[in-house]
Amino acid sequence: MLDAILDWADEEDWETLQACTLVCHAWLFPSRRLLFRHVRVTGHYDSFFPRDCPIEEHPPTKRILAFLAFIRRPDSLAVRSCIRQLVLCGEPYNLSDADRKFPRVMPSMLVDLLSYLPSLENLELVRLYLGEHTAKQPFPTPIALGSPGYNMLNLSSLGLRSFTLQNGDIQNLVNLLAIFPSINSVFLDYSGIGSREVENEIVARLSVPPHIQIRDLTLVMVDNALLVRIVQDSVTSGTLESLTIVGCNLGEQIHVGALLGACGSNIRNLLLGIELGVFQSHPADPFVNLSAFCSSLALSKCTALESFIIRSKLRLRGNREFGIHILHAFILPQLPLTLRRLTIEIDLTVLHPHYLAQLDWHLVQTALKRFPDLEKVEFIVTNVDVNGKLLYEHKRAVKEGLNWLDERGILGLRDSSPPRITRGLQADDSSWFYLPANRL
Repeated sequence: MLDAILDWADEEDWETLQACTLVCHAWLFPSRRLLFRHVRVTGHYDSFFPRDCPIEEHPPTKRILAFLAFIRRPDSLAVRSCIRQLVLCGEPYNLSDADRKFPRVMPSMLVDLLSYLPSLENLELVRLYLGEHTAKQPFPTPIALGSPGYNMLNLSSLGLRSFTLQNGDIQNLVNLLAIFPSINSVFLDYSGIGSREVENEIVARLSVPPHIQIRDLTLVMVDNALLVRIVQDSVTSGTLESLTIVGCNLGEQIHVGALLGACGSNIRNLLLGIELGVFQSHPADPFVNLSAFCSSLALSKCTALESFIIRSKLRLRGNREFGIHILHAFILPQLPLTLRRLTIEIDLTVLHPHYLAQLDWHLVQTALKRFPDLEKVEFIVTNVDVNGKLLYEHKRAVKEGLNWLDERGILGLRDSSPPRITRGLQADDSSWFYLPANRL
């Protein structure tokens, strides 16, 4: 009965969970475990403060230090073991500054904080960057087996959202990965702030420690140069199994092909989110851009690929179609026979469903018959804001064209209206579609 009640309570409904902790002793720990499972250290910093003030005087840093003081208290021992995900949020030094300088958190402070959280699995830094290590503030040594900080080896996922190269050093990110060798999942959401010279300088001296074994890598709005270098360094150990590229600058599609070629036989799960507005070769003709992009992919080198998801936002003109022939002519023939799951997501805000109903889905079905282990094929239309008749025509046309898949029970058709995401400090934000909060 208790488990059923707590399952009904939303983890974000703090008032309900806090009330559950006060019912009786038997309810205390189960409800507190949910209440403190996801902790977000944030605040609204309306007052301005000088950019040259000491680190410990920055309002976001002071809030993190206050949280550290709370965690250190003996009576918080039960709370420490409940925390599975920790999100540390900062704000710009001065909200009116055009360069948006972000506050810092010292690596030693971060390691000290995490040493009190033995069950922590996911760590996120939002609009924070790691302070540079100096002689007085040396970078902590990697956590080794049997060391005092060994209990931090449960940390397996690291996310940096809205990080910038303007004032931070991405080499410190690499050093952070070196401190926690247990990290195997990395999420990078690049804010795009920083000159090309700064980016090139950082990329030139970026070096990933050889013992880092990243299995799951997600890149959101990451510049081409950084994307290429980070991924290529990540796959040197041959451990990368899942790669997600969302809303990146794919203007030079050769970079994406090079990345997939570097993944080789290791990659098993691949998600590509394509927004054709970022293409530069033929800005007036997104159809040509999609053709060029798809033909340049090195999907044939991903010989162990099992799951492939492609999300596209097309800006079509006149009666120009989505280009299903591109799907069966350029994409499906490149996919290896090991493919088990295929998902195609189309944004209906830029594509009329009338066009979808007129496409020759039989060509797609013929191309899909070459995969002997196919378990699921799913077509998803998002941002549905059309009358039901047009949507029904689309679904009927797809089912008729893919009747072989429908009869086998492996065809899925879904439509959804994603929640509206406000640009800014939203952890679930991407360029044009929704990413779940647990994507880490």
